[in-house]
Amino acid sequence: MSIKYKIKKAWFGFWQKYKLEVHLKIAAKLFLIFLMVWIIGSILTILSQWLFISKDATPFHLKNIDYFWTVIIELVSGFDVPGVKLHVVSKIISVIILMTGIVIIAIFTGQIVSMFVHVLQRTHHLPEKPGNFKFKRPIIICGINEKLYPIIEELKRSVLCQGREIIIVGHEADKIKVEEGKKFKDTWYTKGDQANRKVLEKVLGEEENAAIILSRESVCYRNTGYSDSKAIETALAIEGFSEKTHTVVELMNERHIPHLQHTKVNEWISVFEYGIKLVSQSALQPGMANIYLYLLGDTSEREKKDQVYFSRLQLPGKMEGMTYEEIRNAILTNLTIDATLIGFAKFVTKETSEKLKLNLANTSFVRQLNPRSRRCSMCGSETFKVDELGRVFEKCPRCFSKEKDSNKYASNQLFLPKDTVIKKEDQLIYLSDKELDFNQLFDKEVM
Repeated sequence: MSIKYKIKKAWFGFWQKYKLEVHLKIAAKLFLIFLMVWIIGSILTILSQWLFISKDATPFHLKNIDYFWTVIIELVSGFDVPGVKLHVVSKIISVIILMTGIVIIAIFTGQIVSMFVHVLQRTHHLPEKPGNFKFKRPIIICGINEKLYPIIEELKRSVLCQGREIIIVGHEADKIKVEEGKKFKDTWYTKGDQANRKVLEKVLGEEENAAIILSRESVCYRNTGYSDSKAIETALAIEGFSEKTHTVVELMNERHIPHLQHTKVNEWISVFEYGIKLVSQSALQPGMANIYLYLLGDTSEREKKDQVYFSRLQLPGKMEGMTYEEIRNAILTNLTIDATLIGFAKFVTKETSEKLKLNLANTSFVRQLNPRSRRCSMCGSETFKVDELGRVFEKCPRCFSKEKDSNKYASNQLFLPKDTVIKKEDQLIYLSDKELDFNQLFDKEVM
């Protein structure tokens, strides 16, 4: 993150925190009123002096300009200018001017006090996202429920969130309180309808966006036909506004998944469905719940947490042409890399995706976990037929034909085998306690 960007963000944050735009508009109006009172009061004083004291032929004599100075002193300080003789009418005008000046200054002072009181009252609230400044790579959380605080804390603990702002969008986002400011540093709010495109336009970033859409959790909406309506509406609004936004939707009811399958929403998490699978597998395989938690990075306060990572940077050029199996073996024999390779994500061009009719939503990768050999899962014979992406069928044609005769619901899935050639634009999926630099594999000092 550049220093220029940090300075601009700090300035616009300060501008928003103290509502300077609002107060400057009020100050400008007060200044305009002050200027009008000064000019009108000065002209009335000149006319009064000319009518009752001066013997000049015209009131707008050059020497009468001095009354502008007299009036401004009265207006600002309330004191008379010594040596200036005023008529009774002029003195009455001066009193009116003085009272007007007191009112203007009192209003201005009240605005300053109100500004600081507002800031003090919101000490434990999140700062409002500056409306006239776009963040670069924000993480947008649409909706508020009981998971909001833990999600923010988990995001802040991850190194992948460094340098990224978190923006919470919702009708009651301004009421969110935080007791520990450090935990929620660089977390902002925007008040408004999360499904409104005008609101979304204010929070979307310049370079990259990630959106988390939380379901509406309450007793009357939970796991009903309406529990996910707002989440789905928000997801469609975000994808309709910016397809490049990586959107993750939380669903309470798995029956609502079909509404998102033909959209470009990247991922949806059905809490109900995941809960059923996790409980079932934990009963059959003791410790499964802990494994799930471990793969996600745990929720404890340990300094080092093993979790699943996707390589973010382009893979080293020397890795070009190596198979997944060769890379996996190289990592296993390298004493300086503490990681376990568990799969890879194959980069797919738009043309290939359209040709193979892949439903990749808003991503450019086909992910393969635990790649295995390209042999038939039933008879063990090698399957040679591959598609343009390099995928093979898990069953040979003969075995699949036999299975289909006895089971009309049988399927023959395509998968990427372990001897798939990896390219620089592909991603490696691995389990580690930190992000890895795969250039270490080719460091001569450690090879």
